[in-house]
Order: sequence, then C-alpha cells, then structure tokens
Amino acid sequence: MKLTKRALVLLGLCACALVPLSAQTAQNRELQRFWIHVDLGYGTANVSCDLCASGPRLGGVTYGVELGGTLNPNVRLGGAFEAWTHGTGSAAEDMENLGVVMYYYPTSSGLFVKGLVGLSTYHAAGFPAISGTGWGATAGIGYEVPIGRSATIIPFADYVLGNVGDLSYDDGTPFATGW
Repeated sequence: MKLTKRALVLLGLCACALVPLSAQTAQNRELQRFWIHVDLGYGTANVSCDLCASGPRLGGVTYGVELGGTLNPNVRLGGAFEAWTHGTGSAAEDMENLGVVMYYYPTSSGLFVKGLVGLSTYHAAGFPAISGTGWGATAGIGYEVPIGRSATIIPFADYVLGNVGDLSYDDGTPFATGW
C-alpha cells in the first residue's frame, strides 16, 4: 500500500511536469508580488537518537502556511510554517519547522525547487510529554498548475530534516540525546 501511494504521488508530479502551461509564465509571477501558500497533505516520518535505532516510518497529516514576496520572475522569498502530526490512542507526535523559504523557478514554466532553513521542534504528547527544539531544513520540488487568474494547485514533494538535539520531559529531565 505504501509503495502504491508513493508511485501515485511520483506519477502525479511527473504528469504535471510534462504539461505545457501557457498561462503560468515568469511574467505572471512577476506581477504577483505578494503570495501565500496553504497546504495540506500526507507524509511519513521516522525518528532516531544517539542511543536508539531509527524508528519505523509513521504516516501522518502534513500542513503548512507560507507567505512572502516575489523578488523577480525566478525567485520568491518568504516565511514558512510546516508541520507533521501523527496520533495513536492517547499519544500524539508533532514535528514543525519555522523559517525562511526560497523558491527558485529555473524556467518560465511552473516548475520550482524550494529550500527552507530555520527552527525545528518535536513534541510527543502523552504522559509524560517530551519535547525538543533545534534547527531544521527542507528541500522540495513542485509544479504550479494555474486554476484561475490568481490561484494555483501545487503538487509537490518535500524532504524535511529536523535536528532538535536533546529531548526533555516537561519538567526538564533529559529523555534522549541527538534526536
């Protein structure tokens, strides 16, 4: 089932990359100085630490908000909040990245590559709760498909890394290092 989902996502990205779109041009991006992206999707995640093996990949909901300005037809710069959440029973895991995002459009089509650097957090709710904060980075690729004069659907794939360092219980007691 996981392989099927991955294959469908990859196929969708490839199909969008092959469709020539005359409505989405560098000129249109230049005219849209302010932009906002709101996204919702599915993603998998796993965690590891200094003294533990990498855990299994878990599926969860991804969501985010990005906003910024268009510097020129090939570059957009802004701020971003990205999150992944997974819940099981009375426990839930949340991972977030907050930082500066840059989109680069190598051609006049809707194809782009994306990079984000900033703050990363991890929180596991339950009894007791654990959390940590460190640095994070995202690399992505996608394609803007116009659905109107000022709206697009953007199939994309991101690889997100968060290095939160040490995790602690809410009372400050250490839980794990190198998370």
